[in-house]
Amino acid sequence: MNAPGQQTILIVDDEEPILNSLKRVLQNESLQILTASSGAEGLTLLKDAANPVALIISDQRMPEMTGSQFLEQAKDHSPDTIRFLLTGYSDMDALIDAVNRGAIHRYIAKPWNDDELLLHVRQALEQYALVTENRRLLDLTQRQNTELQELNRDLGKKVDERTQEIREKNKALEKSFMDTFRLLSSLTEMLNPHLGEYMKHVGFLARGVALEFGLADDVVDQIEIAGMFHDVGLLGLPTALMLKDDADMDTTEFSLYIQHPEIAALGFESVQRLAGVGKIILAHHENYDGSGYPNGLRAEEIPLGARIIAAVSDYCRMVDTWPTEPEEIKQKVSNRYEASLVEDLPTDDPQAFLAGAAASILAHETNRKYDPDVVAKLNAQIALEKDSPRGKQWVTTEELKVGMVLEEALRMKDGRPLLSKGVRLTESSIKILAKIKGLQMLDDRFCVSGA
Repeated sequence: MNAPGQQTILIVDDEEPILNSLKRVLQNESLQILTASSGAEGLTLLKDAANPVALIISDQRMPEMTGSQFLEQAKDHSPDTIRFLLTGYSDMDALIDAVNRGAIHRYIAKPWNDDELLLHVRQALEQYALVTENRRLLDLTQRQNTELQELNRDLGKKVDERTQEIREKNKALEKSFMDTFRLLSSLTEMLNPHLGEYMKHVGFLARGVALEFGLADDVVDQIEIAGMFHDVGLLGLPTALMLKDDADMDTTEFSLYIQHPEIAALGFESVQRLAGVGKIILAHHENYDGSGYPNGLRAEEIPLGARIIAAVSDYCRMVDTWPTEPEEIKQKVSNRYEASLVEDLPTDDPQAFLAGAAASILAHETNRKYDPDVVAKLNAQIALEKDSPRGKQWVTTEELKVGMVLEEALRMKDGRPLLSKGVRLTESSIKILAKIKGLQMLDDRFCVSGA
């Protein structure tokens, strides 16, 4: 077994003095040195070595098996191993044979210069370390899809660890970029159901409003991500504070609360691709008239994405976290705005009363807090949400459409998890679901929203 950080090299030569001389050159290096007096013995050591062999130094002129023949077989067994050919003959044919058959990385002539040989060995070991580390990272990213499936099981203890792991690997998830963030939104919901469900709703509506503006796909994605994570800076604060309206906070509570845009933005802006998301989150509490925070921006100085999140998040906070009893709603409106905003609303339907109160507040705060164009497009999305519910609908495999969102976690008939709640279906995922359904391994009922 090698010591930590110690690499293994194999020296093959039929002359024992040569073996001893090479070992002497390398004796001060932190290496495990294996030696063999023939190609056959070298292959045995290579195959039986407890640790991968990083470098082979082989003589060309050996009985029974030449160095090029040995290195050819060694390459087949351990293709990443660096291979040096050692010979005292200026035999061009032998060198060409060694290159073609053994794919040698370097030719070293006898007698060698100790310092030069040592330099070549160190460079080869560094090259091998880079190749193996690159392969390790590649294998790590290829396991990502499997690990994402495993995240649906027993996340209670490891949610913080796995969430961080997903963030670190997001560059390797180009193909499923948005699905990854929707999964992270689901993890936030597991940590704090109230905050997670509310932010997921913000992301959904914000995307619809952004599409109404005709923005590019990548900008729409940024706005949806900002909607899903705009309040993630509140995680760690007491739940009661997270759900409290800022107008109801005392001085100490508000001083903690107003830090959350900068806290959330900091993590996103440190990743180049997500810098735009960070800018949106940073400015989502700026007001249209310049009275917001943290920088007092006004009107078009505020990024459009932030103007969208400002209106959408306040609307969702009202309909998702406020009480549903009309009298309690009236009290909240009276405390913060004007009682007249809800005086004429019918009180026989609490949900309709809450929706009407939210609409009245949006209208009241337009031009002060909200961009009027954003509010107009948000109202259109709210109407669509009522007519074509974001709520649950059950469909068959044939009725699945690209863009639909799973509203319930999907499991196979034997109980194995398949897809988590909140995943947006793609053309590829729909084909896979149809194939699994055809194998009688999946019920033909899917709870979805959207599309």
